[in-house]
Amino acid sequence: MGKRSATSGLANYLSEAPFDHSLNLTPNGYINFHWANWKPSCDFVKKQVKADSETHKQKLVALSRELEKLKKKTIWLKNKRKTLKSSMYDLYESYLDPRIRMTWFDREDEILVSTHNESGPYITLSSMRWMEKDTFASFVRRKLITDFVPQRSFRVGLDIPVSVSFDNSPLTKTTFHLNQASESGLVIKVSSLSDITKALNSQVMYVSMNLQPFHQNLDTGFHEIIKAFSEVDFEDREIQEKEANFTLNSSVLRDYGNYDNIKASDGKSFYIFVKYEDLIGLNPEGEVKDIFNSFVGKVEKQLQKEMKKVA
Repeated sequence: MGKRSATSGLANYLSEAPFDHSLNLTPNGYINFHWANWKPSCDFVKKQVKADSETHKQKLVALSRELEKLKKKTIWLKNKRKTLKSSMYDLYESYLDPRIRMTWFDREDEILVSTHNESGPYITLSSMRWMEKDTFASFVRRKLITDFVPQRSFRVGLDIPVSVSFDNSPLTKTTFHLNQASESGLVIKVSSLSDITKALNSQVMYVSMNLQPFHQNLDTGFHEIIKAFSEVDFEDREIQEKEANFTLNSSVLRDYGNYDNIKASDGKSFYIFVKYEDLIGLNPEGEVKDIFNSFVGKVEKQLQKEMKKVA
């Protein structure tokens, strides 16, 4: 999510890093944290802005200025009756408004959008091909700071490769990435339109992931976890031979809002939420939910300690 800040303490990250940066918890970037994925850090940033913290005000101004450049980006919206001239900025703002989104994106007579000129070419608004993930994330972050937005449960950022094949065919072997972990499940990133198409057209996905670093640190503390993950190489072949194997029914791609997220992607990166219960173990080293819950809980507990010093 966004750019990565160098490994440093939570206080420095919340005070100095731009709002689109994540905090690397390990030098290799396997584990990271973004302030928008945790209610205490969101509340802290909002409080600093309201308290007229000069640093946070400047960061918010910088974020807003970047987004407001989109007001100069003209777009054209078209239906069967007329064509409306607008801006890319207004389009993102409209998508964030649930009332307008329902009116524009869920209507039977499809609205078209052109980002080039009034004569086209046009694409369907609901295809979401006009949206850039990082730009949309910036709009969401600003809304988190300046408005009321319901908070999600704590999430740890990850960048860990996992091997995937479809319908037990070795010829389809590819790589997905664990992107986030929470108490309830994993967000998996797919960086290929071809791969997400294969997944949608398959019956079962076979997932292999290295759980050793997670499993070996079930009974250790946060700092031991960070040390272990800083030293591991998930690309190492010897490690890959010890991967735990799971099956994942491809129907999950149409559950939990995943299909809507796939349709709303930028066509380059796709994000799938998977509950731990969806991963059926063939030879795991332990219950995958217990392993990740322990990991997520220890990271959150450590950040809570650091948050007390910040607040």
